Amino acid sequence: MKERNKNEQLQQAAVIQQPLAVAGQKKPNEKDEFSFELGKFFLDLSKLAFAGIFLTGIRDYSINTSLLVGIGAVIIGLLAFVGFRFIRIGVNKKD
Repeated sequence: MKERNKNEQLQQAAVIQQPLAVAGQKKPNEKDEFSFELGKFFLDLSKLAFAGIFLTGIRDYSINTSLLVGIGAVIIGLLAFVGFRFIRIGVNKKD
């Protein structure tokens, strides 16, 4: 009985480790994961920049609104572009 339970435990452990081997996926290295996480970070920065521009726009500050929106759009676009590029690099290297 004890040996049967031990065999079942070994089979369950093999099933847990099996999905990576069955799918034929290799484990991404740290550099690929870092590129992916850096891309997510840049996308978060672009969201924060958008929120800052939005909050500045709705307040009564003496700032030229068109200049604020123009510069903000360029900064948000650049941050999002860099973020998507890093995510693309990280995802392509994982495959």
